[in-house]
Amino acid sequence: MKIKIIHEVPDCSYFRMSDVSPELAGKCLVVFDGKGTRRSRYTPGVTSTVIVNTATFTAIHVGFHHKHRGGQGYFYFVAGQRKLWNQLSAYRKRQVIAGLGNAPCWAKTPGKIA
Repeated sequence: MKIKIIHEVPDCSYFRMSDVSPELAGKCLVVFDGKGTRRSRYTPGVTSTVIVNTATFTAIHVGFHHKHRGGQGYFYFVAGQRKLWNQLSAYRKRQVIAGLGNAPCWAKTPGKIA
């Protein structure tokens, strides 16, 4: 799947994961990554990391932070459709676990294989 990285993120003191989660746009996956404008004590930002990217499967880790909090999550796309962890096959889950070396050191593990 072709991935398009957008280097603009919400430039505000509060936003949700749904504002920066990867989105399907036709045959392209739009991913947000970058930093906003520096405030007095913080800079809002989003870090998106491609964990696995094959012809039929893409796994992306997204982490974000702003003035009030931060969060992280994994997003999975199989054959152009978004899936949840529990909808993935054991093979796909093993692919994600094997690709965690690409994830940031602060990333939590996505889930259990069984």
